[in-house]
Amino acid sequence: CEGEYNRIKIYINGIFASGKMITTINANNSRGIEIGRDFESDTSANYYNGILADLRFYETALTSDTIQKIINEGKGNIMMSNINDNSYNQQPNLKNGLIGHWELNQAEGDIVYDSSGYRNKGTLTNMDTATDWISGRNSIGYCLDFDGSNDYINVNDFSGYNFEAMTVSAWVNARHWPSTGTAIASQWGEPGAGNAAWGLRYGGDSIQFSTWNLSYE
Repeated sequence: CEGEYNRIKIYINGIFASGKMITTINANNSRGIEIGRDFESDTSANYYNGILADLRFYETALTSDTIQKIINEGKGNIMMSNINDNSYNQQPNLKNGLIGHWELNQAEGDIVYDSSGYRNKGTLTNMDTATDWISGRNSIGYCLDFDGSNDYINVNDFSGYNFEAMTVSAWVNARHWPSTGTAIASQWGEPGAGNAAWGLRYGGDSIQFSTWNLSYE
């Protein structure tokens, strides 16, 4: 599927899982990201239930080779990539286009730091710093445990990326697989817009990526 434009591609464990052609994405990205729930939702069904680490956000679409590099690092097992321009052909390293990287492995505190260099720090909300930091992937490092009830991370004022080309990746170990789509991470547009600018979700029998009035599995 490499070399095709206007296409959403989903990878699981570094392996291409699905892809669909798209036309345009009508979305506003002027607000922050929420990790672990659908943006500003208070319904328990919209909260992530499980373990999460290494969430990355790129303002470019990664090639399959670059995605495999992330997997080989032992980081990221669900990835969505939107190829909508020529930038996906030019990936010198894993920092190219990276504008948000929350490793979620610091083991303490209620602030999670962005190692991309853009300093988009997040705040743990309704989470217990004494119990929600747990041993990480393969007992290496740490990650965060979300309870599926009201735990999430708020990353304020994350905006300004090129939505026409993007990649979102995360290391995900869900405790509960819901019947409907539940957000791993999401971002809304302007207040009153009524839909997420984008959302990386899981549920039913699929991994899902949603944009304004559009959804792909």
